[in-house]
Parts: sequence; structure tokens; C-alpha cells
Amino acid sequence: MFFTVKKHRTIFLIAMILIGIGFLVYSAKREPRYKGKSLREWIILSRGIDSGEPAFAIRQMGTKSLPFLIKMLSAEDGATEKQIQRWAKSFIRINLHAAAWENECAIAGFKILGPIARPAIPALVQILNSTNINAGPALGWIGPESIPALTNALNSSEPIIYMSAIGGLAHVRPTTPAILQLVKNSISNSNPEIKSFGSAAWNYATNQPGVSTLLGK
Repeated sequence: MFFTVKKHRTIFLIAMILIGIGFLVYSAKREPRYKGKSLREWIILSRGIDSGEPAFAIRQMGTKSLPFLIKMLSAEDGATEKQIQRWAKSFIRINLHAAAWENECAIAGFKILGPIARPAIPALVQILNSTNINAGPALGWIGPESIPALTNALNSSEPIIYMSAIGGLAHVRPTTPAILQLVKNSISNSNPEIKSFGSAAWNYATNQPGVSTLLGK
């Protein structure tokens, strides 16, 4: 029996997806669990909302979840994953971005844990300094204790680190006039990309409950 190139690609794609699913299942078994569900499962169920049973479950897992959240935040698509994504688009109309999905799950996890995730600050600072745009928001959700690390990152000459820090400051709760001013300052940056990102961060920060009072509105 002979296969066309397209069939070979389809078989390879299916095989890689199955291997990936198997890896996720294996990884999930090693994650902390609560009431029979893994950390990832609870994060998915939470939909990023920091209340309800999923959020309670994630907080119950507490600091045990930090190594896994850090690993998820650091995830990047390698050459093989990118090739699979390109091939997948030739056959099925879905976007496979495993790393981006892991990153979003990690940020949601840090949002729900909040101050419980304080022990992760040093590791997140290292990730931030490696030009990972997701580290800033993760730090911001931890709360005020992450502010020194985020403000220090504003001194970086790397635009990605600067933008990540601005994103983190926009997520800090409770916020302060000083933090809001730092976010606002980014709108005047000479780098168009930073200016655009800063504008989005400013809109996000100022649209949160209670912030209008700080702005004197």
C-alpha cells in the first residue's frame, strides 16, 4: 500500500498529537491534585475566575502548585511543535499553540493564588529577565510584594522586559497612584510598541473597580 505525501503528514500529525496527549496525561498525574482533579484541570474549570470551587481547590493545593505553574509559564513551542502547527493548518481548521495555552493557564493560576504564590517571586524574576512577556502579569497578580521586582525591571533596556513589567504593574491589586503613574508614563515612551502596549495596560488598570477614586473621578 502506497501513501501520498499528504497522507504521510496526516499520519505523522496524528501520531504527534497522540504523543502530546500522552505526555500531558503523564504530567497531569505528577501535578498536585484535589478531589481527584489535577492542577491543570482545576485551572481550566476556573476560567481564570478567582472565586468558586475551582479557585478554592487551587488555593488548597497552594505552594505545591508553584513548580508546575513556573514550568507552564516558561513553556515555549519548539521547532517540532511549530512544524506540527503549520502542518495542522493544512488539514484541519484549528490552531495548536500548546505553549501559549500553558502560559495562559499559568497566569490564571497565579491570579487565583495571589499572595500564596509569594515564594515564586525569585523564580519569576529570573523568567522576566529572560525576556518572557508572561512573567510580569504573573508577578503582578501575586500582589504588592512583587512591586520592587517590577519597578526594577522598568530600568531594563529590553523592550520586552519593560513591557512585561508594565503589564505586571497594571495587574497589581490593590493599586496605588504611584503604580498608576508608572503605567501611565509608558504611554509617552518613544518606542511605538511600548507606547501601544502601555496604552492597553493603562486602559486595563484604570477600568478596575475602585480605581476611579484614586484618579479623583
